[in-house]
Amino acid sequence: MSLAQKYIPLVEFLAQALGENFEVVLHDVSVPDSSIIAIGNSHISKRQVGGPVTDLALKIVKAGLKDNQDFICNYNGRLGNGNITRSSTYFIKNESGEIEGALCINMNISPLLDAQEYIRSLIGHTTAPVQHNTHCNNNLETAVEVFENLHETIDDVIHAIIDKVLSEFPVTPERMSAEEKIEAVKKLNEHGLFLLKGGLAAVAISMNVSEATIYRYLNKVKS
Repeated sequence: MSLAQKYIPLVEFLAQALGENFEVVLHDVSVPDSSIIAIGNSHISKRQVGGPVTDLALKIVKAGLKDNQDFICNYNGRLGNGNITRSSTYFIKNESGEIEGALCINMNISPLLDAQEYIRSLIGHTTAPVQHNTHCNNNLETAVEVFENLHETIDDVIHAIIDKVLSEFPVTPERMSAEEKIEAVKKLNEHGLFLLKGGLAAVAISMNVSEATIYRYLNKVKS
């Protein structure tokens, strides 16, 4: 039994205790392509056991946590249908401090954001909503910064990461220089993309180069 599997009984307990508006997900990050090993109230994200790791968790597994954090709380995520969640994650670590799993709680707050905006329209407001850019901020706001995407399939995760990284460049992949493509591969590696099965092939297609070229770029950024 893996360390993460020991937390499976907590999933249904928390799902029932918190109620149907809260999704509880347990990941075993040693198998990122199918990391979900238990989920409660799955109607919120439509994900199932065997679903993939999130982009945020993948990046943290790759880069590690700062200051020996045990958890991050009240950050924003996005569901496949575009709805926004207020999410928190507890990291399951082994004795060496390596992350082996993640226990996540996600609440769909889009109805609350819609209600907040409706109330503002009724009573009027003179100040702009507070922007969310830090952990453990309990304000609800209409302009939110998303830290995590809760995708149903591994292909969704892969292409979301690729799209995010490539959008940071001023030109399309076809017009990128070799140096820009190497920099893109470096950023994709930092996001943990190449830990996912099929990640390298997808990058090659998106950047219109061969898989061998991506391997070469990857070796350069790792050296």
